[in-house]
Amino acid sequence: MPSYDRISAYYYLVAENRSSDYKKAFHFTHLGVTLAKEAKDVRMEGNLYYQMCAVYWTIGSYDSALVYSNKALDFAQIIKDEGLEAKGENLKSLIYKDKNMPEKALEHAFNVLKYYEKVNHKEGIVTMLLNIGNIYMALINGEMAKTYYQRHEKIAEEDGDKEQLGNVYVSYVEIYLWEENLPVALEYAQKAIDIFRELSLLFQLSVALDNIAFVYAKMEDYQNLLKCSEESLRIAEELGMERSMINALNSLALAQFSLGQYAESEATALRALETDSEGGPLKKSFLWRIAQANIMMNNHARAMAYLTKYDDHLFSYLQEDYRQRASEMEIKYETEKKEIEIQKQRQMIARHTMERGPAGG
Repeated sequence: MPSYDRISAYYYLVAENRSSDYKKAFHFTHLGVTLAKEAKDVRMEGNLYYQMCAVYWTIGSYDSALVYSNKALDFAQIIKDEGLEAKGENLKSLIYKDKNMPEKALEHAFNVLKYYEKVNHKEGIVTMLLNIGNIYMALINGEMAKTYYQRHEKIAEEDGDKEQLGNVYVSYVEIYLWEENLPVALEYAQKAIDIFRELSLLFQLSVALDNIAFVYAKMEDYQNLLKCSEESLRIAEELGMERSMINALNSLALAQFSLGQYAESEATALRALETDSEGGPLKKSFLWRIAQANIMMNNHARAMAYLTKYDDHLFSYLQEDYRQRASEMEIKYETEKKEIEIQKQRQMIARHTMERGPAGG
């Protein structure tokens, strides 16, 4: 029967590789789960499902990440492991934030913060303060976001935790972008990049480069946008992160177009369309960029073809958005109807109990 130490080794190998080599991380997770099942070690099996969820979230496969977060939470409840439950709830919060469902994300995040405060888990508290601040930014509530970021920064400074300081600097970039304070946004973005380079944290560096790209685009500093987009793309390719690659290609195509490199901009946008296998929200930007580049190169027939594709995609996108909203309304209606029925049944039971009087009376 496999030993606990061997299963634990796979768990730590996943943790070490999930931001730098997701293929290795998947491989070690599957090996670990197989051994945990053989050993009937439900605790390690649940923890490995948590790691699997984290890998899927890191590479932007949010639906798969949700499946494994639910598996991890099921195991946490079976073995009554509040720590694993908190970690699973935290990942669920991050997934919902990235799926543009901030209200659900906030609900899960506050559950986790309460747990970490109850057990006085300082690292957990710091992480949740940052996550909650980020969710408030998604809800366009900058003041609340800043309150949580400042609490996070204070603890990170007291502990001399450079990585956590880098993380909060990335979040400050979004605040100051939102406030249109571009010089301060640029300052925080560069601080974060310097920290992550020093610590050789490639995943975080990729995120920070993505952020500074937004600042350079807003400042119309296309030479620096070109440089940081190229570096961000190299790191995303190295880590195999599709969503980060798409973001970097989008920034790169904009920089090339703005610098008059129309053929290069078209090639970059075409590559982005090939990379974006799920046809995400940036697809319309890439179609538009290709059309624009061909207009500038006097390729009018090709430009018209991509403008038609852009129109078709936009129409399809709006239709899908309408269908999704209608489906959400239907689910909400059915849920509320079930809740009303459950309440009615409870009231009937309560009345029936009162009519019968106390047991044994």
